[in-house]
Amino acid sequence: RQAVASVIGELMQTWRFDNWRERSLVVDGDRAVLHWSADVTCIPTGQSAHLDVVDVFTLKDGKVAEFRQFADTAHVLAMAGAPQVS
Repeated sequence: RQAVASVIGELMQTWRFDNWRERSLVVDGDRAVLHWSADVTCIPTGQSAHLDVVDVFTLKDGKVAEFRQFADTAHVLAMAGAPQVS
C-alpha cells in the first residue's frame, strides 16, 4: 500500500487534471472500462493538452487486481519534456 501511495503522490505532484469528464463507462462482470478526458498539465514544464484516456480495471474479491491505461504516451512524454525519438 505504501508503494502505491508513494507513486500516486508523485503523480499528483507532477500532473494536474482539470475539467475531468467521464465519456463512457462499461462494466461487464469483473471488468470495467472507463473512457475519460481532461485538460492535463505537466506541472514542472507548464505544458498542457486535452487528453483522452481509457482505463481498464479487472476486479477480484472486490479489489483492483489489474489496471491498464491507454493514452497518447508520445504526447504525454513531449509534455514532460522528454526528447522526441524519430
